Amino acid sequence: MMGREMQQELEELAEEFKQKAVPKHGRYVNNPAVADKTGVVYLPEREFDPYGVIVQISGIAAILALGWVWLTLNKNSNKLAVS
Repeated sequence: MMGREMQQELEELAEEFKQKAVPKHGRYVNNPAVADKTGVVYLPEREFDPYGVIVQISGIAAILALGWVWLTLNKNSNKLAVS
């Protein structure tokens, strides 16, 4: 972008910044991080993320299921070797 088109787009963004560029919710929307010359001084608490919990539980369930399948197959192959 350049020229008049860029100027118009930037003016529109400046006028409607909160509606167009600021998220409706999130960790930093109402409570920003604070930093100084030494680094980060304050970070707001993380928001609860139900989807993250679902992904974690699903991952654990998948690992347990794969472990159970592996143990079952390993047990069956040991029975064949003994026979």
